[in-house]
Amino acid sequence: MSSPIHPDALGALPVFQELARIRALLRKEPVIGLEAEAGAGKSTLVPWDLLSAPGLETSRIILVQPRALAVFSLAERIADLLGETPGDTVGYRTREATKVGPKTRLEIMTWGVFLRIVQDAPELDGVGAVILDEFHERHWQGDLCWAFLREIRALLRPDLRVLFFSTDLPAELKGGFPVLRISGRQFPVEMVHAPVAANQPADRAVAAAVRNVITGMNDPSSLARGGGCVLAFLPGKAEIERCLRELAPLAQQGVELFGLHRGADHRIREAVFAPVPAGRRRVVVATNIAETSLTLPDVKAVVDSGLERRFEFSPRTGLSHMTTVRISQLSATQRAGRAGRLGPGSVVRLWPAAEKLDDFPEPEILHADPLSLELELALWGDTTDLKFITPPRPASRAVASSLLRDLGFLDKTVRTDGAGSPGRITDRGRKASRMGVHPRLAAMILGAPKRAMPTACFLAALLEEDLWQARDPERVSLWVPMLLRASLPERLQKAVSRVTSAAGIHWRAGDVDPALCGRLLAAAYPDRVGRVDPANPKRLVLVSGRAGLLPDPQEPGSLAVAVFADGGETSAKVSLYEPCTLDDVLATGTLSPEKRTTVDFKGWSVTGRTRTLLGQIQLDEKIAAPDRPTLQAAVAARLSANGFGDLLTGPKTTAALTRLRLASAFSQATSTSPTQWPVCDDTALLASVADWLLPHVRFVQGPVLDDALMAHALIAALPAHLAVRLKELTPDHLTLPSKRRVRVDYESGPVPVIAARLQDFFGCRKTPQICGKPVLLHLLSPANRPVQVTSDLAGFWKNSYPMVRKELAGRYPKHNWPLDP
Repeated sequence: MSSPIHPDALGALPVFQELARIRALLRKEPVIGLEAEAGAGKSTLVPWDLLSAPGLETSRIILVQPRALAVFSLAERIADLLGETPGDTVGYRTREATKVGPKTRLEIMTWGVFLRIVQDAPELDGVGAVILDEFHERHWQGDLCWAFLREIRALLRPDLRVLFFSTDLPAELKGGFPVLRISGRQFPVEMVHAPVAANQPADRAVAAAVRNVITGMNDPSSLARGGGCVLAFLPGKAEIERCLRELAPLAQQGVELFGLHRGADHRIREAVFAPVPAGRRRVVVATNIAETSLTLPDVKAVVDSGLERRFEFSPRTGLSHMTTVRISQLSATQRAGRAGRLGPGSVVRLWPAAEKLDDFPEPEILHADPLSLELELALWGDTTDLKFITPPRPASRAVASSLLRDLGFLDKTVRTDGAGSPGRITDRGRKASRMGVHPRLAAMILGAPKRAMPTACFLAALLEEDLWQARDPERVSLWVPMLLRASLPERLQKAVSRVTSAAGIHWRAGDVDPALCGRLLAAAYPDRVGRVDPANPKRLVLVSGRAGLLPDPQEPGSLAVAVFADGGETSAKVSLYEPCTLDDVLATGTLSPEKRTTVDFKGWSVTGRTRTLLGQIQLDEKIAAPDRPTLQAAVAARLSANGFGDLLTGPKTTAALTRLRLASAFSQATSTSPTQWPVCDDTALLASVADWLLPHVRFVQGPVLDDALMAHALIAALPAHLAVRLKELTPDHLTLPSKRRVRVDYESGPVPVIAARLQDFFGCRKTPQICGKPVLLHLLSPANRPVQVTSDLAGFWKNSYPMVRKELAGRYPKHNWPLDP
């Protein structure tokens, strides 16, 4: 896969001259950093040299790389320096393949494989040094590996040596250990900026630039003259394929055309690493997989779109969305350096020279799907003291912990706010961590019945390898048989073999049943189950309450699982989905229907609606009377939001409040240890509705609250002794000197009112009192017409009665009107 390094060329690599200094520094310092430009030889020569370094002669050395392609390439190159092949002194481990032997001392592996080793045996017995390569890329797994290694060194292995390799170490790391900077070997590079028009697709712009570079290779004055390789960078596989179609005519001129990305066939990978035939030209269009570590032969020119693609996770929506962003200055420098590794070259950058790029890429731990990270943290155990270079966002961790509990991977009785330990991992969670697939897909396999296991494993392999393309069917159960009818891609075959091995089953294509896709995918994506909106057959309402847009209309009211959902802020675009049934969803055990009754008010009359909900999606609705707790809660919520309104102004309620306030004031004024009467202002009444009002809410036909009920509730809430005392202090009737019993009106306001004929008060010198205060008297004529309103009866007799007597005696001569009543 890689071209061997000739022994005579070793001395020309900048790192070769510094090997002794690196050894000396590592003897004094257990953790060191090494900064060197791409092509300086750090990834190849330092591990090779450490095999014979004092103190490490018998120890194993682990070199961790972000990408499997780089793992294979480095293993071949270092083994070649030793005159061996991979599997002898130098071996490798990736998710897809392992090649180590009894003599292997240098193991090159990916981040994910190293995490499994650390989780299974954190003591790292027999390991003398760990090298974290390409650390500037800030993959979340790399950040996590260093966090674990720091704890391992502090608690278990203070002798363990750790080396960071990078073109430029993150500022957050510098200062904690010595960093050795080695100047790279860089030939002259001609830099050209050719900004792309806003409406021009990146793939077409790159194709046009590549054609210009190929033409320029004929110019004797060009630094990229002659034969060799043009390396072009685009953000994704789709853009690469479109670009290669644009460049297809170059093949007729003898130009080799290749696309290099994560899913590239092994034959293509072998071809791009083979030397370029003399006088020939080659074009390799790649993602950032070719940015570092991988050394492509004879690169003369680089065309850089300046773009990369990444997933951005939103804690608010719980979904990730694919976004294309501008690369960092560090990445731009890395890409440009590819053109000057082996000789003079040229670089075409498709953005303005004046555009300011960020110095470093954003750490992946801040924007990646946090589910795998959270499962790793749960498997580690107590992470309260774990020190990250850049801590993950607490909101993202909280979302991940919640979903892991739903999937059965974390103990549901242990909660976290997302800032500390994630919670106690379950046995099911431990099994999921060893499946080698995303936790969602592990949940699908672990929850599958025996007959569905072949289908579950095939789906897991298919989705883990991210093989779906826009031209494929959007429905999983249509896509699966289409793949099975054809010859499975080599990459998928390997993934299926790996997943079925982890699941412990033997797999045959004939055992895959597309009819099981709905049930299986509901187990993997319980939070993405949705119901088709009856009013819009392309709108899928998810259990989270968010909505997704389906590629095709579906039966209104039916259920489906959104497998690939690009989560925007308003709604998600669903590109891959699978219909399912309610039985499919219930079989997962993650979601279950819930009956929820709501109350609609019209005035204080109510209508109850009982909805059957699956998460936030409504399955059906029926009109039904609410039960007592539901109605009481609804009344309390309405009162809390809107207050009493006019409920306290009805005549009966006003009367009850007046009596209570009079009794309370009288008690306060006349007793050295006054009885504790209830406070009857609006604020206090609203705060205590659960005590005095809600138990009396009416459950028969009619309004649940009205004036009579409010008045009754106010009095009924009193203790028995206060109820008796209230009747004593605020009687319903008073007896006048005429022996007539008259009703006391408490409804008119804060002062009680007595209305009676004037003659009924003859013989009464003073105004009658209630709770020590005079009432308001409405004095009436024999015809019950108003004569006078007063609260001072003595004053009335003295000042007003003589004139009133004269008038009444003339109008009602048959009645007795004494001079001194």
